[in-house]
Amino acid sequence: MHSTLAQETTGEYRPGPLSAMQLSRLEHAIQGLNEQQLNWASGYLLGIGSRPLAIEQPQTGDLVTVLYASQTGNARAVAEALAEASESRGINTRLLSVNELKPRELVKEKLLLLVVSTHGEGEPPESAVELHRFLHGKQAPQLQGLRYAVFGLGDSSYEHFCKTARDFDQRLEELGASRILARVDADLDFRTDSKNWVPDILGRIGELAPSGPHKVVALSHARHSRRHDRSNPYRSTLLENRRLTTSDALADVRHIALEIDPAAISYAPGDALGIRFHNDPALVEELLRTIGLEGKSQVSLEGKGLTLAEALGSRLELTQLHPSVAARWAEISNAESLRQIAG
Repeated sequence: MHSTLAQETTGEYRPGPLSAMQLSRLEHAIQGLNEQQLNWASGYLLGIGSRPLAIEQPQTGDLVTVLYASQTGNARAVAEALAEASESRGINTRLLSVNELKPRELVKEKLLLLVVSTHGEGEPPESAVELHRFLHGKQAPQLQGLRYAVFGLGDSSYEHFCKTARDFDQRLEELGASRILARVDADLDFRTDSKNWVPDILGRIGELAPSGPHKVVALSHARHSRRHDRSNPYRSTLLENRRLTTSDALADVRHIALEIDPAAISYAPGDALGIRFHNDPALVEELLRTIGLEGKSQVSLEGKGLTLAEALGSRLELTQLHPSVAARWAEISNAESLRQIAG
């Protein structure tokens, strides 16, 4: 069983020689280390710091602010990938959580890339409530000097799909800001959309903000830790699966215990945990038999090749019916009963 851990950043950014993105990477790299390991890492970094480094040329062009508002960590992951790709192109970039940017400071921004999820019934994530309220209030400033783009994350099975992204996009335009690219409303498979959006938006940014020389740092053996997320799951063993409700209860509520190595991953209040599991092989076999396809057939999913059986067994959701599926089948089958279900 796989677990996905996504952490949210709260509070004000502490000033220092590290950028917000560098500090975020450092914090993730040392998560779960005990005192002895931290002391060793401190000495290791001190040794690296004593090595001669190549001179870093300052970057030029307007500062690009990558701003994210995340409830479960998905928007943050997209923003981090965007900021890293931006820096790799030599674009002067900073990465901030929405609650790290004072609303009244927005008027100073020149280039803003906003990655935002929608929470609940069309509500902004907690970190974005203040900025959302400020921009929609009477004291919102005119933003004619701002150029921006918005990437929204949501679930189209909800009525107010990507509403927060739509709110920010429309309001920024109303306040005079110039849209660089059309807003993207990404559904559950947001990674595919983000992989297409990142090079598109950075290509436009490159045209708007001439880049400076790329950074050159003499750290050929530097290692970058990867956070655990949907594309890089932490493999965990199921220790306990106990039903809490009675056998005649309508709801099946369970107590689940997973084995987690604290040295490899940390879990704190406010973090979000997602569980990935394999579909029942019998269900996969029944589905293949029903649709008349071979499990050994090769397919492509998110740019990777695998068999159809593998995709159905561990990569695709088979047990939840999404409204878009019903709508698609209604269109193909021309069945009136499905049309009524799909709305």
